[in-house]
Amino acid sequence: MTNKFLSKAIVDEMSDLSDVTRWRMEKRGEFPKRRQISPNRVAYLESEVLDWMGSRPVTEFGTPNRGDISFLGSGSKIPEVNPIEKLCAKPTRKAATNAIKQEDHLVEESPEAGRPGNTPQF
Repeated sequence: MTNKFLSKAIVDEMSDLSDVTRWRMEKRGEFPKRRQISPNRVAYLESEVLDWMGSRPVTEFGTPNRGDISFLGSGSKIPEVNPIEKLCAKPTRKAATNAIKQEDHLVEESPEAGRPGNTPQF
């Protein structure tokens, strides 16, 4: 596995922890330490975050029944999804804005729309 830096936003999405909770856990040594990658930017090592995620204890009680796959039959497994690929597959704000701009250009106006005397009557 290649080791790369992850932004705080990606780590927040992966860990489902709030900024304050993550900061407190870092301070206590219960979460990977952030790395200074430039004067104004910090990031986390992907391998350390994934190791932390794998080290979380499995709970046996009180969990919601969201992962019930019994309808698939015995021996069925949930396909593994790389959390980084899942996060990267989400559209960005810039991509969404560009898509809206492209849709605006696809809207055809009627031939009379720009002619004088065809102003809407209110």
